[in-house]
Amino acid sequence: MIEFTLSRVCMCLCGVMMLAAATGYLGVLEEQREADADQNLADDIASMLDAFEMSKLEEMYLDGSSVLPSADFKVRVGDGLVELIHDDRTTYSRTVFGSSLELDHGTSVVLRRSVPEGLGDVADGVREDVHLL
Repeated sequence: MIEFTLSRVCMCLCGVMMLAAATGYLGVLEEQREADADQNLADDIASMLDAFEMSKLEEMYLDGSSVLPSADFKVRVGDGLVELIHDDRTTYSRTVFGSSLELDHGTSVVLRRSVPEGLGDVADGVREDVHLL
């Protein structure tokens, strides 16, 4: 009878050890999934800014609550980098966007394309046309 009891105790201990090992692996898996999601978000923001930079649009409105999933996120753009800050983790992505901006979940920004003097109609009331053939 004591052998039966000892075998059941050993089986319970082995089960507890297996659960502990699986829990550790699941924690690592969750962290990797969050890191991948952050990288995808940073890449998507960089792609959006690149599309604006390459387009003929004159302005674009960015609302932090629409772009960022929660208040834990913050975005800084400058020097050709998109920096996504999520709690204590920072993720980077490259962009061709030339300006700098900072956006969090509660703010919004309007990006305006600047037109250099002599390269088209300028909104200051002076008509400057350039005709290229």
